[in-house]
Amino acid sequence: MYQIKRLSIEEALGHRRNIIRYIYESVKNTSYEEAYQYSDAETKYEEMLTHMEEGTAVVCGAMAEEEMIGFIWGYQYPFRDDKERLYVSILHVDERFRRCKVGKTLLSEIEKIGKTMGCHSVFLHAEAFNREAINFYDRMGYQMERIQLVKKKLTGEKYEGGGVKKITSQQAYEYRKELAELFLINTKAHILTQSEDYQTAFVRITELIDYIMQDKAIVYGYFDKKELAGFIWVFPYEYRKEERYLLNAITVLPEYRKKHIASRLFESVENEICGKKTALFTFVDVVNEKGRHFYQRHGMEEEAYQLVKNIHC
Repeated sequence: MYQIKRLSIEEALGHRRNIIRYIYESVKNTSYEEAYQYSDAETKYEEMLTHMEEGTAVVCGAMAEEEMIGFIWGYQYPFRDDKERLYVSILHVDERFRRCKVGKTLLSEIEKIGKTMGCHSVFLHAEAFNREAINFYDRMGYQMERIQLVKKKLTGEKYEGGGVKKITSQQAYEYRKELAELFLINTKAHILTQSEDYQTAFVRITELIDYIMQDKAIVYGYFDKKELAGFIWVFPYEYRKEERYLLNAITVLPEYRKKHIASRLFESVENEICGKKTALFTFVDVVNEKGRHFYQRHGMEEEAYQLVKNIHC
């Protein structure tokens, strides 16, 4: 028999060794395992303590007498317009107790606590290859809302057609209004982003101009004569100690969408970054089937999922 207990900071300190081991084992079960070190788990543990001190964390242990046999840690973290969310960072159960419904009990407990904190939903991530975890979360009532896709074998095939040009910081400044409009179109295609407005998008483009000047962003645009009809924006991003590029935005004006302009933009970026980083990755909402199919046509594969459960009744 075991019981679930919410841990205080003092209790978390008392179970330091077990918690760090569970954090380490949890990550070692993922595709990240080769790069992950025990010191990284120690850093994650310290991060957890910081959240506990700030009052934003929920940490629970499954206790069999004095032994911790399972552990869950979550903290309040907004996602787009949904500001009242609880994110589950780590859920791990000792392999000796995997068939005792410990994981189910831990997750149910953190959902109850999240509800008392005023959270509307709980969300978490699972890797695409981990079908056992995905099936578990499905049984617990979690639904997929966002997909992470990656392309690791960049081909470098250069697009030779006209209209696509790399945008300099000067050109980004000259076309800042058009870029803001395109960025807003891109953002509105996402769920839970209805509060986004032109002014916010304009601020993002102002930031983008600075990034281009600092060589922290690559931007291509499609020009029909002098009209900017589409653009793509990628930037360097370290994902699990791997140097990648993140595709932050790609969009085309509605009247140009049947001209394969998005494909031309994608190919132009891929050609430039080929050989610079190990991979290109991005995110797409589950409801955006056209977006997902577009990325898959260009060789991107599903890598991880964001799952969510509504706990607000």
